[in-house]
Amino acid sequence: MKARSLIKGVKSFLRPTQFPSLGAPSRIVHSFGIPSIKFQFTMPGPSVAEELLMPIKDYKRIAEHFLESLSEQIEILDDERIDDINYSDGILTISTIEKGIYVLNKQTPNRQIWLSSPISGPYRFDFEGDAQSGEGTWSNSRTDQELLGLLSEEFSQILQKDVKFEYEEE
Repeated sequence: MKARSLIKGVKSFLRPTQFPSLGAPSRIVHSFGIPSIKFQFTMPGPSVAEELLMPIKDYKRIAEHFLESLSEQIEILDDERIDDINYSDGILTISTIEKGIYVLNKQTPNRQIWLSSPISGPYRFDFEGDAQSGEGTWSNSRTDQELLGLLSEEFSQILQKDVKFEYEEE
């Protein structure tokens, strides 16, 4: 009996009108004879972190265009030291004979492009620019290095010739 009155007291204390983000108790669960209350937590609207990120539709459009464009630019190089190029489902893999495999992939929740380089290791790049127009660059916030600049340097080293990848407009 004491447990039921305690639960009623908790239910009345935590009314949704007083705590709108808490929600109403969804059910009472008994575990080993001790009643407990489970709550449904709801958050109205996007979180603060989501509001700081670019809209997902803009991110997808910009990232897809970027990876497709980069894939085309690498294919145009037509060098025997590049063994294979594959772009599928937001993942671009570039196999080089001497250095290994590059992997660039979309990280939609973070609105980033991640790079795994056989020369310089892993990096995360954020889009800096106008999300509406797609004008901008992918840069690493820790090193201030641009993704295409880093790839241009490394592919120049691998191919032993000057390589300059460029951002292509949508």
